[in-house]
Amino acid sequence: MPEYTNVCFWYIPPSLRKLPVSPELWRKLHNVAPVVKERVMKKCSMMISHQTHCDKANFFRMVVISPQVSREDMDFVLDEIHSLGKDL
Repeated sequence: MPEYTNVCFWYIPPSLRKLPVSPELWRKLHNVAPVVKERVMKKCSMMISHQTHCDKANFFRMVVISPQVSREDMDFVLDEIHSLGKDL
């Protein structure tokens, strides 16, 4: 059976980075991943999913299974998410 890594993370756009941790922050953050995913799909640049867990806000979830995935590939994922979500 191949090994894999399950990577889960929130992308916090610049407009939310200075907000204190509060219910308001989590409400706003909950909408970020779905909007970024929609933009990624429209651009056809990659496939990434998002989900919630219990009462947590939507977060990105990636399963990396190929040993050919490079640091540059992962940098692309993060750069693309930032590029498409920095205005939120």
